[in-house]
Amino acid sequence: MSALSHETLKLLQSVLDDTWLSLRPEEQERTSKTQIGVRILELAAAGERDPVRLRNEAMKGGNQKRLEVAMARTSQDPDEVDYPTCANCAAAMQLLQSKEEYPGYSRQTFGCQTCGHSMTQWRSTLRQKRKMK
Repeated sequence: MSALSHETLKLLQSVLDDTWLSLRPEEQERTSKTQIGVRILELAAAGERDPVRLRNEAMKGGNQKRLEVAMARTSQDPDEVDYPTCANCAAAMQLLQSKEEYPGYSRQTFGCQTCGHSMTQWRSTLRQKRKMK
């Protein structure tokens, strides 16, 4: 594996942290954070840099169905915010922060006012930039 840039390592660490935090405590007990990290590094070594695909592929075989449901609720329009439902209590979540952290990707953090659960999702901003040109 060739050396990864500092920016890529930050992205991979962020994907690992977001993936781990998206798991419920009982799921974390049955899952190895190290194994998730190894899978993310394998995908990165193969050239993958999309945070959503990294997260989904790293979770294959474990909590993939729950992630697919959450991703299915995500709009493909970069101008539109989809408010997910909480994985813990099914209440509507509120957008707490949206910030472009990596070229072409925005990190959106949502919080549940009912149970306090939070989640992060990544959105592509590439289509939005193309529209502006």
